[in-house]
Amino acid sequence: MFVDEDFSLEPYPAESEKTVYQLTLAASTETIEDRQSIPEDLDEMEPGPYLAAILSSLDLSRLSGDDVVTSMRAQQRLISHDQAGLYAAMVETAHCVAADTTERSPVIEDFAPEEIGAALTLTRRMSNDELGVAFDLDSRLPHVARAMRSGDLDARKARILSRDTAHLDSQTANEVVDVILPEAPSLTTGQIRARLRKLCVEADLADAMSRYERSLTERKVVAEENAEGTATFIISQASPEDVLAARDHVNRLVKRLKSDDDPRNIDQIRADIALALLQDELSGSGKGMEVR
Repeated sequence: MFVDEDFSLEPYPAESEKTVYQLTLAASTETIEDRQSIPEDLDEMEPGPYLAAILSSLDLSRLSGDDVVTSMRAQQRLISHDQAGLYAAMVETAHCVAADTTERSPVIEDFAPEEIGAALTLTRRMSNDELGVAFDLDSRLPHVARAMRSGDLDARKARILSRDTAHLDSQTANEVVDVILPEAPSLTTGQIRARLRKLCVEADLADAMSRYERSLTERKVVAEENAEGTATFIISQASPEDVLAARDHVNRLVKRLKSDDDPRNIDQIRADIALALLQDELSGSGKGMEVR
């Protein structure tokens, strides 16, 4: 009998056995009183094809509430992992020379935003923004990209870490990000922004003051229509002191004007008073104040 000397009957290594087990479980329909079970270690599974196979086999309507939440966390890890892959593909696309060759250019091709926009049905502005984040994570903040690939950090938080440190040099940005990155998975985007603002100021006070002064020079009024037919009036880039003083002034007037028979809520009264002040339509003083 012919025997292939290269053929081995050695058992699967431990990792392969785990993979076979996971894929077998993904194909199973094990139930307990019409309930589907999930792997005990689903919360610890690394994102990738095996986790994707497990999740694709689950019928959420047959899971307990706790298992649904566990699968939701796993889905988010997988989405973060895949988003990191998408960003890597964007970077690679930007260096592709042509559709029919594997040749790469050392510089970004001019057509890259259009190519990405067409492939993902994005506007040019959106494709430019996303490509910018992709390159930033690839070259300036690789730790953030790794956190995404491992499923620990979602794309929303990664974008904040990228954009809110864009004014810092690479070394300072990484120092700031390295402080917040370990706890970022458990923070909201608002909490991350607040921490970043504080850390950026501490990292480079002179730069923070310069950006503040420059931002003040860009203060402006913006009026825009809303989809419902209403409109929004915004004063942006003003100093915090002026904004707080204006807010407190409006609140004092609200206390004077609010009466028990007024059908408006506090926010509505604030809006009406602010607009009246800007149109010079508020008259009287004290309890006698009224909107003309």
